[in-house]
Amino acid sequence: MPPSVAGRWCHVSMHASGAGKSTLLTLEFFLKDGSSAGPPVPIRILSKAGIGDASVILFVPTGSASFGIGSYRELRGAVTATVTFTPWSRLFAAFRLAIAHPAMLGRIATAIVRGRWNEIRREIRSNAMIEVAGNHRRDYQSWVDGWEPVLVGDLPDATDLHLSALIFGDPQSAAYAETAQSVTGQDDAVGILSAMEGEAGTVLPSDYVLLLQAGEILAPNSIARIRAEIVRLHHPTIVIADHDRLGDDRQRSDPTFQSTPNHTLMLSGTAAQGVWVVRTDRLANLQEVSEHGQWAEAARLASWLTCYRLRDPGRTVRLPFILTHRSPRALSAPRALLGQIANDHLAALGSQFRVEPILHDNLPLLRMTLRSPPPLPPVG
Repeated sequence: MPPSVAGRWCHVSMHASGAGKSTLLTLEFFLKDGSSAGPPVPIRILSKAGIGDASVILFVPTGSASFGIGSYRELRGAVTATVTFTPWSRLFAAFRLAIAHPAMLGRIATAIVRGRWNEIRREIRSNAMIEVAGNHRRDYQSWVDGWEPVLVGDLPDATDLHLSALIFGDPQSAAYAETAQSVTGQDDAVGILSAMEGEAGTVLPSDYVLLLQAGEILAPNSIARIRAEIVRLHHPTIVIADHDRLGDDRQRSDPTFQSTPNHTLMLSGTAAQGVWVVRTDRLANLQEVSEHGQWAEAARLASWLTCYRLRDPGRTVRLPFILTHRSPRALSAPRALLGQIANDHLAALGSQFRVEPILHDNLPLLRMTLRSPPPLPPVG
């Protein structure tokens, strides 16, 4: 590494051969004693015919004497990479970063007015490592390519666990067909049931039921993962998982990493998307609460709240895997319906609280309010 680039902003170009269609490499800098000068910088190579290029803007740590190229995951073949450093002035680097991140200008202007110079430096560095050639470090696809767990491999045999898939929505729709195919394509032993056609009561003798909205597509190998995790976790009552969105171009975006449900969170009406796997004996009256089998969110919410009222919710666990992709055809349950389910639950508890649908920062949710108690009778 040229000694002149240490402690400088640089335009770094990487040319790689032998890379796959999308390969996530890392660039790490080291001090003279061999210790790391900072965390590795991810650089995604998009290649054609095994040859690709990427370029980033970054600050080379002061004192750096060498660098290394690595990968977050095992590569399928040999990859050869060449790196070129071009020093830039701070002003020019800031200008290029501002072009890529227009919102950064407003934050920098605010910091200048307040005289917070360290804040300006942090803002610029936090927006560094931009992709000049389509390699943004915050790109979700980079995370998918380099970090997402591979849902195959050493999974214990759990085929004795019987599953059914209950799909909510119009069984004649393309969304329903796509969801059903994502199930049967993985395991044809999993029975497909239509909640809208009155089959919700036929899920027995399954041990667990997958609750899916038409348009929620199971990720590859997710059924094997669900089975293995249920056995490993000693058969919890309810299992949930993370999900993301699938665009019309089949590109994935907007990952949602769930929190393990609790009473307050469930009453907000925001935590019931993505696949839920519910023990069969804990299912609520699904057709009644979901408007005759239309809405999986309503069935999920009602099932969890039913367990809560029984004071025997069992364990609800979250699997840290993205197991469903929500297509544009997947519809969301009306907030009014979720509010009705929540209010019926609160009334059954004898609570004075009620919820009402609101829109907060374009996010539809349920807001809890305290209903005024009846006035006390006069004294005397």
